[in-house]
Amino acid sequence: MMIMMNAMISHQSLPGIKSIGFVDPEYLQPNVAFKSIAGIPIGVFCHINSISLCGNATCEAVSEYNNNGRSQKTTLKFNTTDVLPTYFKLAFIVVDTNSDSYLIGARENPYPVIKCSKSFGTPGGDPAVYSYEISLTALKSLIPCRI
Repeated sequence: MMIMMNAMISHQSLPGIKSIGFVDPEYLQPNVAFKSIAGIPIGVFCHINSISLCGNATCEAVSEYNNNGRSQKTTLKFNTTDVLPTYFKLAFIVVDTNSDSYLIGARENPYPVIKCSKSFGTPGGDPAVYSYEISLTALKSLIPCRI
């Protein structure tokens, strides 16, 4: 009989997002999650494609500890008028209001899952936007970085 228990669940919610961008993960350093866990600073040394935000964006990272080990799930939600190239593998850079930057994604698997929906707005003033939800579950999925 196997009993699964969550010994500890911790939530990290960023205080506010100043900007979001995306990069091609091929240009990232290898094994960024393992390097981050080991305390090695992570740098992003490639061109970051900025995304124009409409409204407030949210990012939440949840770490769970259970009998099988540790994992972290990060969910990023935002609205934009930009169409992202979702047919490519992407990694995302989030900069919060404290000017701290975070990487969601890596050069290796797993890659972020991107969900997109289109809203046509209302005549009363709601904007016509694309709503994106980016989620990634990995050993470490919200990686502090320098840009």
